Amino acid sequence: RYVRARRSNPVRTVLVVAGILVAVAGLGLVARTYLGGDSDSGATPAQADTTPIAAAGTVVRDGDLAFKVLRTERKTRVGTPAAGKRAQGMFLLVHVRVMNMGDKTAAFQGSRQKLLDKTGRAYAASAEAAVHLRESNTPWERINPGNNVEGVVVFDIPRSTTPNAIELHGPGTSTGAKVLLP
Repeated sequence: RYVRARRSNPVRTVLVVAGILVAVAGLGLVARTYLGGDSDSGATPAQADTTPIAAAGTVVRDGDLAFKVLRTERKTRVGTPAAGKRAQGMFLLVHVRVMNMGDKTAAFQGSRQKLLDKTGRAYAASAEAAVHLRESNTPWERINPGNNVEGVVVFDIPRSTTPNAIELHGPGTSTGAKVLLP
């Protein structure tokens, strides 16, 4: 007895090869999108966004919370020498005033805020670094109606990044309000 060799089907072969090529191209696109440029930056790719960006120093509102960016500063380390955090790249500290314009207590979470660079990439806030700042008030701050707090939102960004704007979010699942950095 002998085993008969199965003849290949040219259509099936073409489809398999095409599928493999599409999968490899897709993986390449994903790798370029998420790993290209600053692969250690913590940035997410920019998506088409039509939210207007307010001028620096403007009070912006998201839900019941109103925000004013007071100033920014750069540091390589936050906290004390004994209990602090060193930046992977550079810390950008964004000093903000948050006002509750509503009629009930509202929460401000520093970790929900995003930093946008000149190319539109978004960077997440670093709650881990913020806890080392006495004046941060931002990991989780509850604000009563009519009150305001000043705090600092910390971002760990690559040294080569040019910060452009901050996207500020109140509680809930809002789209946020963008304001240029001073």
